[in-house]
Amino acid sequence: MFPQGAGAYIDELASVIPISDGSVRTALDTGCDGMYLKEVDRVLRPGGYWILSGPPINWKTYYKTWKRSKEDVQTEQRQIEALDESLCWEKKYEKGDMAIWKKKVNTKSCKSKSVNVCQTEDADDVWYKKMDTCVTPSPEVTNANEVAVGALKFPARLYAVPPRIANGLVDRVTTESYQEDNKLWKKHVNTYKRINNLIVTTRYRNVMDMNAGLGGFAAALESRKSWVMNVVPTIAKNTLGVIYERGLVGIYHDCVSVSSGAC
Repeated sequence: MFPQGAGAYIDELASVIPISDGSVRTALDTGCDGMYLKEVDRVLRPGGYWILSGPPINWKTYYKTWKRSKEDVQTEQRQIEALDESLCWEKKYEKGDMAIWKKKVNTKSCKSKSVNVCQTEDADDVWYKKMDTCVTPSPEVTNANEVAVGALKFPARLYAVPPRIANGLVDRVTTESYQEDNKLWKKHVNTYKRINNLIVTTRYRNVMDMNAGLGGFAAALESRKSWVMNVVPTIAKNTLGVIYERGLVGIYHDCVSVSSGAC
């Protein structure tokens, strides 16, 4: 997958994407297909990056190896680029086997508007739902320079009030209850550290919070020496969007199928 090694691949990414300063929290490296690109767009944060490091990129070099005609792979790349533009993505880089697109920070700055916008009251309600070939709308903004999900960089986003809470979009969660949840988890984590002084050391590299709620535990535990996978159970309120807006990682999951048995 990495002809020059993973290190060279990351170095090349870092020359285009501001990885090192912590401002990038979402970068997806995937294959491509119309339906799946629209699903990538749904989960890709405004201002995030999509990286394509496979066919048809660099088709002039590889089309014979792929046993395809020049016309076929060139047409495929043009179709991808047209779809990306309709998704409000801007191509930032293409060299060798890699191309990088950046999702615009809001839809007001798009060159063209998608006509196939998903008609749903809750774009986060996707569990056991049929995947539609439509574009999930980004949150509304007041001007073309405003970032649709907030402009703060990580780690400032950890304790700032997430836009969806500030805008009253999370049922029964207010700015005040969010802040109280943070205070509670800071208190809990401080207690955990007194009991076990190995917490936030390299002894515990990976932690799973099987009922993550608003992500308060992960925020209180935040450390470069460990990371928390926030699991939002399907039987709980879907707060995964809040977790993402805080700059944390997480999944929405049916805990019955999680092999840890911790649910």
